Amino acid sequence: MALVIESAATVGIPSSIGSSGRPRSGETVHFNGGPLVRLAHTTCRAQVRSMHSYHRSRGWAGIGYHLLICHHGVVLTGRGIRKIGAHAPGANSTHVGIQFMLGGSQTPTAKQLAAFVELLAWLAARGVRTSITGHRDWNSTDCPGEPLYARVRSGDWGGGGESPAPPAFEYWEVGDLKVPTGDPALYRGMTGTPVRRLQEALATWRPGILPEYGADGRFGGETEEAVREFQRVRGISRDGVYGTESAGELRRALTEADPAPVPPPRPPEDPDPAPAPPPDWLEEAIMSLPTLRQGATGPAVGKLQALLAAAGYPPANSFNGRGEPDGRFGAGTAVALGRFQVARRVRNSVTGGRGDQIAGRHTWEALIRD
Repeated sequence: MALVIESAATVGIPSSIGSSGRPRSGETVHFNGGPLVRLAHTTCRAQVRSMHSYHRSRGWAGIGYHLLICHHGVVLTGRGIRKIGAHAPGANSTHVGIQFMLGGSQTPTAKQLAAFVELLAWLAARGVRTSITGHRDWNSTDCPGEPLYARVRSGDWGGGGESPAPPAFEYWEVGDLKVPTGDPALYRGMTGTPVRRLQEALATWRPGILPEYGADGRFGGETEEAVREFQRVRGISRDGVYGTESAGELRRALTEADPAPVPPPRPPEDPDPAPAPPPDWLEEAIMSLPTLRQGATGPAVGKLQALLAAAGYPPANSFNGRGEPDGRFGAGTAVALGRFQVARRVRNSVTGGRGDQIAGRHTWEALIRD
């Protein structure tokens, strides 16, 4: 099984929570306590966001776990492994806190166990010792529950596990297409017929939106970007996950009079005549913004980071525990800016399929108009 790790931004929590640290002495396993409902993966993300809000209500910087593993076998980032945790007094600065997203009488799924084994290898490659403890080894608590703690004691993390029936996908028939209803949701890392049918529907909505891989039945980066672009055009949340809201919009888009909107041809690098200028006030605002490159700092960088996040390209490691931009143009901001430029085909900013990662006039205009 290929390990899938979702960033904090994808989960929907701040990318920087708590104080910097290097927990490298081992792993501490946790569970939720009460049982968690097991539905589409969008629900897993919502559960992590709820934990983050609850931990903040206790006066913490945010969610205390470094990483979490949902029943789908997806690893969701909490604080990440470059922060001190808030999961077990005595282990917070030394051990990576990993929550299995289960509780009560629930046992780990086979996918959770497989993901945990893969995660241990991933952590080891980053200098974290494979030395597994349970929360109760550090504090007086029932956590991580008997099923998990038995595995902590035995060291057996393979096979077995609860194997829930695979979700049943349903479709709407739109012409010759079968459009997934979005429940269960489709997201990056998934494969199979539901993904292929989503890709076929997206390619009908906009021919050429999947230029490299087409309808190959694999939800990779190209399909995620295609979903984000569809969400942007339809004015809905741009998370790259195909859930019920996106499904309803796609169904409507395919049944409209002109179901396959195609963007206008890309203008030449030096168009003549020049395109019509924006309104004077907007032109003035854009011209007042500085050109920014990696290494820049200050309020203008913070504005750039906020606009990128609003456009669906949140810069990694660029927001504090309150979700505010840090105003430092680092690698995370550069990567997000380059992705935005390529996706929006920002004029004079894309060469050889790569964005130049410089925030100049055309990039500012694209961000403000987005």
